[in-house]
Order: sequence, then structure tokens, then C-alpha cells
Amino acid sequence: MAQLPVIGALWMEGPLSYLEQLCLKSFVDAGHKVVLYHYGPLENVPEGIELGDANEFLPQTNFLQHERTGSPALHSDLFRYKMLEKSDNVIWADTDAYCMRPFETETGHYFGWESDKHINGGVLGLPKDSDALKALLEFTSDEFSIPSYYGEKYQAELEQKKAEGTPVHASEQPWGVWGPHAVSHFLHQTGEEKYAFPQEVLYPFTFKDRRIMLKRDVDVSPYVTDKTTSVHLYGRRMRMRLIEKEGGAPHPKSFLASLLRKHDIDPAKAPIMTRHKPQLDDSAVKDTAAKDNKAKPSDPAQGLVIGDPAFMARIGLEALKGDKSFGQVAKEFKVDNKLVRACRDRIRDHASDLFVPVDVGGVSASDLMANYIHRRHFLQTANLSAFTPPGSKFLFMKTSKAACSTVMATLIRQMARARGDEGNGVMETLNSVHSPPANLVMSGLKALNEQMIMNALADPDVFKFTVIRDPISRTVSAWADKIDGNEKEKGRLMRYLGRDENSNITLKQFIALLAEDEGARDLDRHWRLQRKETSYDLIDYDYIGLVEEMDAAMEKIVGTCFGTEAAGEIVDTRRTLGHKTKSSELIKTLSAKDLKNLEKAFGPDFEMYEEVKARLSQSAAA
Repeated sequence: MAQLPVIGALWMEGPLSYLEQLCLKSFVDAGHKVVLYHYGPLENVPEGIELGDANEFLPQTNFLQHERTGSPALHSDLFRYKMLEKSDNVIWADTDAYCMRPFETETGHYFGWESDKHINGGVLGLPKDSDALKALLEFTSDEFSIPSYYGEKYQAELEQKKAEGTPVHASEQPWGVWGPHAVSHFLHQTGEEKYAFPQEVLYPFTFKDRRIMLKRDVDVSPYVTDKTTSVHLYGRRMRMRLIEKEGGAPHPKSFLASLLRKHDIDPAKAPIMTRHKPQLDDSAVKDTAAKDNKAKPSDPAQGLVIGDPAFMARIGLEALKGDKSFGQVAKEFKVDNKLVRACRDRIRDHASDLFVPVDVGGVSASDLMANYIHRRHFLQTANLSAFTPPGSKFLFMKTSKAACSTVMATLIRQMARARGDEGNGVMETLNSVHSPPANLVMSGLKALNEQMIMNALADPDVFKFTVIRDPISRTVSAWADKIDGNEKEKGRLMRYLGRDENSNITLKQFIALLAEDEGARDLDRHWRLQRKETSYDLIDYDYIGLVEEMDAAMEKIVGTCFGTEAAGEIVDTRRTLGHKTKSSELIKTLSAKDLKNLEKAFGPDFEMYEEVKARLSQSAAA
């Protein structure tokens, strides 16, 4: 049998976490020789891994980082191409690629589809005489190369910049310009994409499916088959999830934990590093609060109650009894009056959380709430059918500036019709559309609570859907409708910026602001990340539609909820209520710099949009 290819990987410097240990060791245990290239000192390198000097292929001079994210992806992309060019019988593997079975190839080609649109270079084998490899090396040899695979308009703008003497550097171009987008383009151009494996071979879990690897007692056989040779762990996002939601390590009954046990990797010995500042030890809070009233572990003015949970609960429960004043309780516990009120309010306002299902598919109510500005925002985003219509009960998570008025108006009209009432007068204004009659569609504080939403998410008979919009047109529409044409939203933004409420901000200034100021970007639901507004990474939707394919989306939504005979009955608020902006005209005025700023501000939304678009195309083809 032919000798297995060498696996080459890159880790710039510093400690490896147990995730990188797992992936690298999985190749060793499968029989591969593994060389980990690096620039600086390393820690926690598993036994059996050989180390190599990364400068052998690509010196660390003029280190390449992406402008928007600071990611070293550009440098990593170029490194792998250089390594493949100068090495024999080698396959590149990202340090978040886990090996299920040995990698074998007769031609030297080894890569696979991540979606029906892109071939990912996370695992990449190309023979030294590959035309695609030569094209990749030639393209990346010029840091100001102009890609042809982002469309004629973008290419023309970069050509003009180059002619003017201000060429656009690769680090300022879209993420993936030297990575999966380039790999997909040149493999297609040379015809070498014919060697690409189906998705199940190297990328059985999509980005959205990645949380399945952390769920307990889940059968992964629909994903990991006898054809699967690698599993992509989505390193950065997986590390973030493990730190923020899993306590730093996966649940013992999860798929990821089973892999760790298989390779004898102990997460405690190589923990995931985090940039978060150390938190105050809660065990000290009680003594601090009792001994020094000035040292408050909380900010009651902001509704925050942070400290020893048991101590805070005792304060809140004592205040809830009602037989003592806030002052008396404060004196008894030696804390501030405001803290007593905050503890009382925290228990009172969140008592319903105690009766919400622990989680739905590993997601809790608290996980969902973290995506929204406040509780009211969350409950206003959710729209639940008040009764079962002819087709199916539904839960619609609306996204502002993504045809939500049209969807809501249609749902209300159809629900009214299902009750035998044509609903005359219920949609006379936009306000009535977004504050629907509770006997038709339940939304907001008065009609909904967390319990109802979690129950709907857990109910397989509830049709869960949302609609999203291209991030460029949505942002432009938000500016035209809510900043250029709305004093309320503009005034709020100006107050946030410390300016006079009557000040103006142009579209280009607005886009540049959102690219640099996270607070401004998160200020208003009309331009917040759709990924947050929809809880895209947390909710297992039955359907996600696109504004750009609205006819198909509404046919699917209405047909599912109200039956096929109702599918053509849509209420388009652009015509019935004049709810229309001039976004299409404004988009034509955007420059390459504006588009770059939009990508910087809404990178996660662009990723989500492409995933949904690809999924819809795949469904249509099937």
C-alpha cells in the first residue's frame, strides 16, 4: 500500500488548546506523519507531532492580517500554497480538522465541498504540477491582485482604484479572497474541481450544525458516515461556544467529548485560552458587601445584580415578603437600598424562567435573550399564532427592514380569515401591523412570555420561520427610512454620538460609523445584525426566506401555515401602506470603500445570507 501523505499544519505560536491537540493527534493515531510548522515558541504539543520552521516556506516578514477581523487567514492561505508547492506527498490540514479515517489519494488532489457553492481549503491536497496551485500562487504573489470572482462591478471599482494609484490591498478585500473563494474559483477554472469530495466526506457538519457536536446523546450517524474522513470543528466559533456556554469543556455525553476520550485528551491540561478579564471571585462578594457598603458588586441603576447568587437570592426573597421596608432589609444585610430593590425585581421579573424548559436542542431561554437589547425586544421579535390555522401553527421571528411588515400583514389577514372574519380595519396602519390583535397573532410583553416561546421552539408541529435580507440593501434601507426620513431614530443616534439631535449624517458616514462603532451598530433593531435578531445560530428553523426571493418565500410561508389554496394571497405593504424606500437607487452610489465598511460591520450577516441562499438553491435543485 502506498505511503500515507504527510499532514502539514501551522500554529503561529503560543499554547495549543485541547481542540488543536485533538485534531493533530487524530492524524497521528490514523497513521499519518504530522508536521506542525510554527514561528514562535509552542506549548502543549502532543507526543508524536514533529515541529517544523514555518520560515522554511514563508518568512514572517510583512505578516498578512485581514483588515476587518485581524485574522491571520491571509498569511495562512499563502503558507499552505507555498508548502504544497515545495513539498512532496503532503496534505494541508487546519488545526480544527479532525481525522476520522486516513487520507488517501492517487492523484495528490484532496479537498471537498463545504456547500454547493464553495470548496473549502481547510483540508487541501494539490500535486506540485497542479494548474490550480500555480494559479493560486500567481494570484497571491501580488498583494494587490484584483479578483474576478466578486462580479464585474467590484472588479471595475478595484481597477479604477489601481489606475488612480490607490490599489486595494488583499487585507482590505472580502474575507476569503485568498482562501475558499480563490480555491473554488481556480479549481473550477482549471477543471480540477472534478476531484472534490461530496460535503459528507470532509465537512459533514455545516457551520449552522456545529452545535450538534456539543449536544448530549445525539446520534451523529446522519452526518458522519462511512465515507467521512474528516470533521471540521469550526475552531474559533467552537472555542467561543465552549467558553461561553459549556464551561470550557464539552458535556461528557457529547460527540466532541467522545472524540477526546478516544484520543486520551484531557481538556483540563490544555484549556482554551480566552481574552476575557478575570472575574471577581463570587465567594468574596458576600463579605465585601457586608463589610463595605461602598464596594458594591452590582449596578442597581442598570438593573444588574452580580455577586454570590445565594446571598443575592436571600436579599430578594426577604424583600418579596413585603413585611419589611427596603431600608430595613438593607440594614439587615448591610447593603444599599437600591441593591435590595434590584434583587427583589430580579426574582419577580425572571421567576417565569424557572418554569421554562431547561433547553431546546441545547439552547436555553437565557441563551436566546442574550441576543436582544432587552426582554421587551425579544418578546416583540417573536410572533406566535394565537390558534391553529388550517395549515400549521407558526412562530415567526421577525427582522426589521426585511419585509417584516409584509409578512406580518399577511399573517394577520390570513389569521383573521381563518376565524371567519375578513379582518376589516386591522391593517389600516403600520402600527397595527406591528402590534397585532392578540386573538390572531401573539407578540410583545402583554401577549407572550419566555415559556410560550420555548414551548413553541420545542413543538415539532409549530412551523418556525424567519425572513432575512441582503445586508447591503437592508443597511441602506435602514438609513433612508430611519435616519434620513425619521427624526426619532436619528435623534437617538445623535444622542448616542453626543451630537445635536438635529445634526445630519450621510449614508457613507453612517456606514463608516457602523463599521467602527459596535455600540452604534447595536443601538437599533432596524440595523442590528440579523444574525442576532433571528438568533440564527440558536434556533433550528424550518424555513428561512430571502427578501430578494420574496414571492417564493411568501408562497412557502402562507402555503405551510394556511394551505396551498391561500398561497397566492399576499398583503404587500409597499403597495397597500406605501411602505417603500429608495434603497435600490442609493446602492448604486456606494463605493468600494463603502462595501468594505459594510462587510466589516456585518460580516456575520454576509456569511449567514450566503449560507441561506445556498441552502435554498440546494432545496430548489432537489
